Amino acid sequence: TAVALSPRRQTLPVLCDTTEQLHISSMQRHSFLAVGIGAAAIVMGTIEAALRRSGVRKTACSRAACHVLQYFSAIDKIVCKWMSAPRSSPLRVFLWMSIPSSRFDLLNSVTSGKGILLKASQTIEECPRDVDVVVLRGSAWTTELETLSQIAPGVKALVVSYAGISAQHLRQLKSAFGERLGTDIQLHNLHHNAPITAELAISLLLAAAKFLLPADLRLRAGDWRPRGLPFPGRQVEAPMPMLLLSGRRALVLGLGAVGSRVARVLKSLGMEVSATRRGCSGRGEADPDGVKVFGGGRAQLHSLLPAADVLIICLPATAETVGLVGEAELSLLPRQAVLVNVGRAQVVDEKALYNALSSNKLCAAGIDVWYNYPPDYDAASCTQPSGYNFAALKNVVMSPHRGGGVGTEDCERLRVQTIGEMLTIAAEDGLSHMPNRWVLERGY
Repeated sequence: TAVALSPRRQTLPVLCDTTEQLHISSMQRHSFLAVGIGAAAIVMGTIEAALRRSGVRKTACSRAACHVLQYFSAIDKIVCKWMSAPRSSPLRVFLWMSIPSSRFDLLNSVTSGKGILLKASQTIEECPRDVDVVVLRGSAWTTELETLSQIAPGVKALVVSYAGISAQHLRQLKSAFGERLGTDIQLHNLHHNAPITAELAISLLLAAAKFLLPADLRLRAGDWRPRGLPFPGRQVEAPMPMLLLSGRRALVLGLGAVGSRVARVLKSLGMEVSATRRGCSGRGEADPDGVKVFGGGRAQLHSLLPAADVLIICLPATAETVGLVGEAELSLLPRQAVLVNVGRAQVVDEKALYNALSSNKLCAAGIDVWYNYPPDYDAASCTQPSGYNFAALKNVVMSPHRGGGVGTEDCERLRVQTIGEMLTIAAEDGLSHMPNRWVLERGY
């Protein structure tokens, strides 16, 4: 800024050399101090230009500018030391979960030296009374949240250790903490599994568009005919359908942590990519990745769907998104369109989706999120994911909500690392700066 606003461009080398000598990188850390130093530099640039017009030598002007900036640099060092001083008391964190020693060591390595006291246990009664942050496990909580609210009445933040927060868990949290939740008590979740979820979305798209599963099934039985090769003197069946994605158009609903990754991969496949983002006023301007970004809303969606050869849903289930894609919306898609859902099943009307696939109005679909889940482990081996027989459709790739990578070593290490990074930010910059805050009014 100082260089740009200086009356004389000749001051550029002087100011650049001076700021490099004084290590003004701290301007990036403390914006209010950066404004002060920038203002001083602008003033000195103006004075320098005026003095030089009056005949004062360049070296004398440079020395004067350097002395003033050195003065501000000294102030910068004092303020930096004050702002980087450790908290008067450590950030006390209770992890209500069982963590293997290797992952706990990883968590300690991320938070080491940050003024954080960690304690982990599956027993809620072991939570310290003066705890600041409680990291909640992802499994069933039953009535233990009521116990937590009594043991730790001064808790300031709760972190739900998975992406999204289920309606059941939200009801339990509201019941235990009442109106304090979201105000006196911050609520957070994690987005550690965004990479692996995005990867599954692309996998489902490719498997559905290339009809990989039917071809796989037939080759396991020794049947090569889906390839469609001619044989002398024999009439052969047409090759199994396989859509070319390059050159086609994709629409990503929800350009968040998952959607942005999906969009970048689709671009690399040669597709023309558009996306919607809540709260965005964009009308198709391209972002740095070349993705055309639009605002949300049903009217905007209706204008985008007719050009979407591929529709990928990465939306949470909120009051605004439940039922967003119904019969009317599916009918707007091109006939050979492919749909992928790794967000929440309730975004797409169940009956309308089944009818569009069974009638071949939709070419294919890859689905990882469903309408019916097993209530317990005993039911996990015999629960249909929908009231409609999606399993009988050859143009559907079905996945049992594996996108989050729950329980896999890679994803669990990412979970712990992300928790550590969030806690580090909270310890260094304050709890109000801890990322991934859940806004109850928005539903995510």
